[in-house]
Amino acid sequence: MAYLWFQYLLLALWPIAVYFGTRFLGWNRWTAAAAAAVAPLLVSAPGYGYEDGSYTWQGYGVYTQLWAMWLLPLSWGLTWRAMSRGKGYAPAAVATALTMACHFITGYLAMLTIASGLW
Repeated sequence: MAYLWFQYLLLALWPIAVYFGTRFLGWNRWTAAAAAAVAPLLVSAPGYGYEDGSYTWQGYGVYTQLWAMWLLPLSWGLTWRAMSRGKGYAPAAVATALTMACHFITGYLAMLTIASGLW
C-alpha cells in the first residue's frame, strides 16, 4: 500500500520538482509555472519515458526511474545555481548522486548535461 501511495504522490507532485528545478535555473515564475504545467504531458513512443503510463498500468517496473525523474530537474537546477554563484556545490552533488543512485540512465543523462555545460 505504501508503494502505491509513493507512486501516486511522486506522479502527482512531479510538476513541483519541475517548477523548483527551473526556478533554480534562474527562470522567472511564469516560465517555471508553464514548464511545470506541461511536464505531465511528456510522452515517448516505447512508453519508457516520463509519462504516467510507464509507471502505472503498463507495468514496466521503472519505479526507481520515477524517483530519478523527480530528482533530475532539481539536480540540473542546483548544479546550475552552484556553478553560476560559485557556492552550494554540496546540494548539487547530493542531488546528482541521488539521481544516479535511483536510476543509472537518468543519472547518466544528468551527468551528460552537466558535463556539456562545463564546455
